[in-house]
Amino acid sequence: MGALSTLASTPNILPPQDAELAAFLSQIQQTARNYKSALWEIAYLAPKIRVKMGGGVGNTGDLWPTIGFESEDEFREWLGIPRSTFYAWTAVGLALSNLPLAEMRLIKPTNATLLTQVDPSITGDYPWVEEAKTLSSHEFGLRVAQRNKQAGSEKEVTTYFKVKVPITAKKFLEETVEKFRVEHELASSGEALEMLIADVHDRPNAMTTMKTAHDLILWAMGRVKARWPESKEVQWLYQAQRMLYKTYSAVRFERDEEDAQEVYPAENLYRNHPRPTGAGIVSTKPYGADDPPKPGRPVMEEPSGYLHPLLAPDEFDGNDDGFEDGER
Repeated sequence: MGALSTLASTPNILPPQDAELAAFLSQIQQTARNYKSALWEIAYLAPKIRVKMGGGVGNTGDLWPTIGFESEDEFREWLGIPRSTFYAWTAVGLALSNLPLAEMRLIKPTNATLLTQVDPSITGDYPWVEEAKTLSSHEFGLRVAQRNKQAGSEKEVTTYFKVKVPITAKKFLEETVEKFRVEHELASSGEALEMLIADVHDRPNAMTTMKTAHDLILWAMGRVKARWPESKEVQWLYQAQRMLYKTYSAVRFERDEEDAQEVYPAENLYRNHPRPTGAGIVSTKPYGADDPPKPGRPVMEEPSGYLHPLLAPDEFDGNDDGFEDGER
């Protein structure tokens, strides 16, 4: 056990000159430790309480009324613990139910959630707990996936992929992924997203190309307009920018066919029309449902110089559990 003590080492943080700041830093470090400790205590206690209430691995029990609650979920609400937190850590506790609390706390949190996905037939075949203490989450997850596959399990080991998107694009992205999932009879949205990306991996993406061309035209138009503000070239570039934006918008906001056909009106090629405003209609129903379409997000009133902001690379986040492994 001595070798594991190195896992709790901390970086050498220089003490700040401000005494109040030093107190704040010390307090928030303790708060972080208390938070992680509380999660592990949920993992340790919740399964034991479930068993006392007549439940098991897949059963929350039927004795809750004896202590004044209709169900385990009502008990959870009374405690004030979020549903996802409570049940995720209950699952971790069930997977590690043979360990004492002190031993549980030595396991990296993200690896603890991966332990719940180990195929039951191979739980005794590998040193899972020791590996979960020492390996990175990525390496440990790959081992779980590989060994599950070798054991004949068809269940994929899963994690979360998070990315910030413009709020105007959220519904479009959700419906696109869901439509692809239904059309190809895929099991989950994650699988549909993977297949969508694979489908265009070796082909140009039309929307990305339109956005890049749109931005290049805006840049060129600014340079030309500075030198020849009244030139015909400025009008042509402005019209090209509008055409690209309308084409992109017709796809992204799912405008009806009649509106989409107005993108390239040959007889009005050099006229300057105001950009249409008002509410766009986007279907919010599940694909295959029979309910009528409902109003979606509004069309943006004016172009802002680009189609939507590019995100910084560090806004792509593979962590799913609301905390990092870090110091325990």
